[in-house]
Amino acid sequence: MKEYMHEYAVDYLFNPSDFLKKGGIWILRAGANRAKPNYQVGPRRIEYYSMHFVVDGSVSYRYPDGAVTLGKGDVFCLFPGTVHEYGVVPSDRPLRMHWLAFDGPQAPDLAASLGISPQHPYGSGLLDGNGLHLLQQTIEAPPNGPDMEMRHLSLIYSLFANLQSRLSKAAEGGEGWLEDCLRYMQTHFAEDIGVSNIAERFNLHRSYLSAMVKRHIGQSPGQYIQSLRLEKGARLLKETEHSVTEIALSSGYPDLYSFSRAFSRKYGVAPTEYRQAQEETARPVSRERS
Repeated sequence: MKEYMHEYAVDYLFNPSDFLKKGGIWILRAGANRAKPNYQVGPRRIEYYSMHFVVDGSVSYRYPDGAVTLGKGDVFCLFPGTVHEYGVVPSDRPLRMHWLAFDGPQAPDLAASLGISPQHPYGSGLLDGNGLHLLQQTIEAPPNGPDMEMRHLSLIYSLFANLQSRLSKAAEGGEGWLEDCLRYMQTHFAEDIGVSNIAERFNLHRSYLSAMVKRHIGQSPGQYIQSLRLEKGARLLKETEHSVTEIALSSGYPDLYSFSRAFSRKYGVAPTEYRQAQEETARPVSRERS
C-alpha cells in the first residue's frame, strides 16, 4: 500500500473496452485502504457507482437523506451525482475498507437487489469471508488486458451473487424475522412508524418486506399498522369515556380528522356514531307488560 495524507491505500484504475460497454456492467476502479486517524472524504460527487465494504473498524457515512455509522461486514454505496461524505469513527481497531467502482445499465438493479438505493444507500452484514476473497481477487487481478475482461465480469457477478445470498439468509433465516417484524408493528403501531422505518430496522429492502408481509397476512405493512390503530380506536370507543380526539391521538393518528376519515371507511360510521351504537347495544332492554 502507498502512504497518502489520510490513509494507506492501493487503487487500480480499469479501462473497460467497447466490448465490455456493450454489456450490463463494467469495473472502473478497485482498491483497499487502511485509514489514518484523520481520514475524511468529501463532501463530493462522483459520476459512477462505488461500493465500499467495511473490513474492520467503523466509518461514519453521510448521504442526502441522513447519516449512519457502519462496521465490519457492512456496505455502503456512492451513487452517481449524489453528494456524499464519510470518515473514520475512533475505535480500538483501525478502519479498513475495500471498494469496487462500476457502471453500466445493470448497476442500479444490482444495487437494488441488495436493498440498496439512493434513499437507503447501505446494507448491514452483507460481506462475509467468501465475499472478501472475491474482492481481493478483483483487486489483485491485473486491471487491463484482453484476457482479463471475462475474469472481471465473472468476479463482479460472483461477488453480487454472494452478497445476495447473504441478504436472503438474513431475511429468511435467523430467529423468524417475519414474526419479529409483526410483533414490532403490534408493539409500536401507535408510534410514528412506517414501512421505511421497519425496513431499515430489519435491514430489508422495503419492496421485499412489503411482499413478504402481504404474502403472510394478506395485508401490506401500512395496511396492517392502520388496522391495528383502528382496532385500538374501536376498543377505546367501546370501553372508555375518553374523548374522540384523545382516542385518535392515542391510537397513532396525528389528528381527529385523519382518524375519523379512516374509521368511517373501515366501519361505515363515524367514531361518535360507533360509540353510540355500542352503548345502545350494551343497554339493558326493558320489557313492557301487555
